Amino acid sequence: MRTVCFALLLLLTAAPVVRAAEEPLRVGMDIPYPPFVYKKPDGTLAGFDVDITRALCAVIKRECVIVAVDFDNLVPFVAQGKLDMVVAGLSATPERAKLVDFTERYYRSHTIFVEKAGAGIDISPGGLAGKRVGTQAGTTQEEFLIRAYPKSILVLRPDFESLMADLQDGKVDAVLIEGLPGFAYLKTPQGSQFEAVGGAVPDPMLSGVFSIAVSKKLPQLTRALNAAIETLRKNGEYARINRNYFDFNIY
Repeated sequence: MRTVCFALLLLLTAAPVVRAAEEPLRVGMDIPYPPFVYKKPDGTLAGFDVDITRALCAVIKRECVIVAVDFDNLVPFVAQGKLDMVVAGLSATPERAKLVDFTERYYRSHTIFVEKAGAGIDISPGGLAGKRVGTQAGTTQEEFLIRAYPKSILVLRPDFESLMADLQDGKVDAVLIEGLPGFAYLKTPQGSQFEAVGGAVPDPMLSGVFSIAVSKKLPQLTRALNAAIETLRKNGEYARINRNYFDFNIY
């Protein structure tokens, strides 16, 4: 179980020369969330978000440190000045945009329901009425379930691992999760007992465009990151990182 902490988990060297007058950027991430961020056996962090952050920081010539924060605290901590930015698959909802700025997208995904293999649960609002449906707290998936599945029993957990443990233990009947980490998990030995059901959820709230959240006090950082994302796409670095974790282009 993760706790909210400000231990510096990883120092990302941005470039051979770092601006001495500038403090390192504090980058919030929801850890672990494979394949976007996870710990390797030696304790260091790896994953798509980690590699993208390292590459972006190199382009903008800034030093960055990754800070582990529970997902539902990521945006509030940026708004409170405890973080400078968040690289954690955030969608730019109107509510969040009141608190933080957002870059252009840095990847796309979808949302799926997952259940135990062979369960045969009807995932329509009527089929899940009275059933326990899990999702991660503070996400657009939570907002969607509240709106579209009012007769289901909503079970909120702070992280992906807790959700899948609940499904394994029968504490929930189904979970609603982001598709990319969801499908990656289903390919693992632990995930082989589960299956996606119903395909991508066709709702505008879950459109699947994800951006980097940035403090409203740092508009120049938002502009720099937008330019850096474009640079990574043009110089091939984005595609190289993409191939390390996915069999298809997630941009």
